[in-house]
Amino acid sequence: MSASEDRRALLRSAVEAVETLQARLAAAERKSEDALIVALQDEILHLGLDRVLYEQLREVESALDRLGSGEYGTCANCSNPISLKRLQAIPWATHCVDCKDNAFAGQTQQAVSLGQELR
Repeated sequence: MSASEDRRALLRSAVEAVETLQARLAAAERKSEDALIVALQDEILHLGLDRVLYEQLREVESALDRLGSGEYGTCANCSNPISLKRLQAIPWATHCVDCKDNAFAGQTQQAVSLGQELR
């Protein structure tokens, strides 16, 4: 399946989700408020999953673009090669393990700093 076919499939899925939500909402109007809440939570969950899948599709498409341009497997931060083991685990990885760890450590430090400021 091509990238455009994947996008169309995702869009069809989103349209179906909205139509399903509309049908469930119409049916839920005849039911209790609890049923409406359950229907909305279910749809929110499905839309969230669709968003995750769409983001992953975008990451895969980006990896394919990098493969075509010869940049695949090169860290976007330090320009060192990304290890084969990491690429096997996460084929769309854009950063080597060291740069990703450093970025994560920086985020953790920012969270700790923010927590200390709030005290």
